Amino acid sequence: PVDPSTVCQYTGLKDEVGNLIYENDIIQDDGADRYIIEYKNGCFVMIDPYGNYCGLLSDIIDEGVLRRDWILLGSKFDKEV
Repeated sequence: PVDPSTVCQYTGLKDEVGNLIYENDIIQDDGADRYIIEYKNGCFVMIDPYGNYCGLLSDIIDEGVLRRDWILLGSKFDKEV
């Protein structure tokens, strides 16, 4: 069965290889900094590991796709991330 606490909202966006990006996914920039995507106040935002707001997800999107200098690592609920 699916744990209801792990069900996440789709952002409507993809990474450059076509993987769908969801709330609670972890993304990494080219400097190896990681951020969790959260939905707050009607927007998808990036939150650092300390819980600090770091910007809008839309700021790193080009034409609906995550920019090349960012990678999607997986969900915070994945055991291997």
